[in-house]
Amino acid sequence: MVDIDLDHLGAAYSLRPMSEAARSRAILSAEDRLGVLLDLGGGTGGHAASWRGPMRFPVVIDPSLVMLAGASQQQGVAVVQARSQHLPFADDIAGLAYFHLSIHYDDWRAAIEEANRVVLPGGRIEIWTMAHDAIERSSLGRWFPRIIGIDIERFPHPEAIAEFCRSRGSCVEVTTSSEPIVRKAQDWAKAVRSRFVSTLQLLDDDEIDEGLARFRAEYPNPDSLYRYVLRLTRISIIVGPLR
Repeated sequence: MVDIDLDHLGAAYSLRPMSEAARSRAILSAEDRLGVLLDLGGGTGGHAASWRGPMRFPVVIDPSLVMLAGASQQQGVAVVQARSQHLPFADDIAGLAYFHLSIHYDDWRAAIEEANRVVLPGGRIEIWTMAHDAIERSSLGRWFPRIIGIDIERFPHPEAIAEFCRSRGSCVEVTTSSEPIVRKAQDWAKAVRSRFVSTLQLLDDDEIDEGLARFRAEYPNPDSLYRYVLRLTRISIIVGPLR
């Protein structure tokens, strides 16, 4: 298991504000879903907050108390301290289990098994993740090449996830999505220094310094705009009656 300090990551979330594109992904994933809606590895609750409404009960599940402290500030969102692999819920209680860039934490198969258990037949499991070709073309990989190998090992291939779910009787659809991102160079560098993405915790200080030096050589003006693309894969799963 990769050793990630989720409390530190939660403190750095102020440097990765939720985008409108991310909010749209959350809304799309919960479309037509009612009842209990679970955001697994939901962090500070921005995604779950977009699900508020009549007959909807958004719940953030995260092992980090720092993350949950932020999520608890989201009106209408409940929080539960737990890991996705061991959910403290009865069978068949949720209409949605949602993973947004969180399926790669710990044992993804166990997490999906638990999601299958707690989601009602006909309910949905929605997974947003990164395919290996997207990791190879990622912004962080450009400046910190070792990240590519680390993340390819961390992130399960989307087709492996899809096949695992099909083998359990679920209907699966796989699509891709891209989000253009524009940030000031100084803001992006500050976020990297704070290790706003979990994989950055797996690089030592010298690697961070070297990567940022390369970045600043290409973007010497701190107010210049840095443009990159976040490439995601969506795995949309309708839970079958036989699991």
